[in-house]
Amino acid sequence: HIAGNCAYIGHEPDWLNSETNTLIRIDITDPSRPHETDRRDSTSYNEIKMVDEHLLYLLDNDLRVYDISDWQNWELIYQNRTDGTEQNMSFEGERCFLNVTHPFQNDGRDGISILDISNPREPDEISFIEGINGVIQGDYLYSISDILRIYDISDPNRILEVGFNNDFLFYSDLVVSDDLMFAPTYTGLVVGFDVSNPYDPIIISEIELAKPKKMIVYQEHLISACDDEGIYIYDFTNRESGHLVGYRHTPGTIQDIAVSGNHLYVADETNFGIYDFSEALGVTISKPIFPETTFINTFYPNPFNNRATAKFYLDRPSNVSLSIYNLTGCKVENLIPYSRMSSGWHSTNFNARDQSNGTYFLRY
Repeated sequence: HIAGNCAYIGHEPDWLNSETNTLIRIDITDPSRPHETDRRDSTSYNEIKMVDEHLLYLLDNDLRVYDISDWQNWELIYQNRTDGTEQNMSFEGERCFLNVTHPFQNDGRDGISILDISNPREPDEISFIEGINGVIQGDYLYSISDILRIYDISDPNRILEVGFNNDFLFYSDLVVSDDLMFAPTYTGLVVGFDVSNPYDPIIISEIELAKPKKMIVYQEHLISACDDEGIYIYDFTNRESGHLVGYRHTPGTIQDIAVSGNHLYVADETNFGIYDFSEALGVTISKPIFPETTFINTFYPNPFNNRATAKFYLDRPSNVSLSIYNLTGCKVENLIPYSRMSSGWHSTNFNARDQSNGTYFLRY
């Protein structure tokens, strides 16, 4: 989480490591020279938010609120203990929304808890929306339990379903900002919606992306971090012609990303990286959602152990061959024999289980 001139990163060591879970604070006043200023033992958690410069919200199974006005002597001022698992949180003014799911072994609550956090030492649950999970923005709740459903929650005691879209089933996640919403499906597509009219959500794009780990909508742009593959940035200033304007491969498996100004902050399994993506935000040329040329998209993960994936795009039907060579120039494997392939995205796997460690070349 980025707040002011600091980045807060939750670190969970390998289970074989004797280290404890820690919260790390990094000074990012000069983004080109970030440096750690403190770390302390902490519980494991899956989300970090800073509501103001003094209050740090950490979410795991329970919500914890810390007063960090004195960083050296931070104080736990609130912890809620529930019979459910709280998965994510969002904030609207002085309200906090928690998605709660009950463990399989009991009959705990399932839905969204709405907390009044005007007094952070004694947050008060003012309402509970039963049986629905999702993301809240303003007076609307966006849910993807089966299909996309949109609810009017302006009166928490009278929840109304106002819109839906059933073109796709079983989304794995969603992100919404202003009138844009994106949701990845389990089939490898990220579906974009114009939700300016919550009563009639309209599909505006279908992007093929491999396992988005985290998505952010920022200044009409979709920023998507994809596990071992890297970060993609799409411009949706023109709703009908969203297009790819930036890509960056990252060293390790991405765990989380955050945005502040024109800087993108990336925490992966190898390091904490800061990237300037102002150029991607400034691209104004219009082009289709898919590239206009044939190119190798990526070979991931890199480095790899037993298996890796080569992904490429053809702007038109073409004859293609794809082979792996070792450092001596010997062909190790013919991934794709020379053959005719259709336009669009293609991918193939390289199984290196029987190969020795070393460097290999991909010939396309």
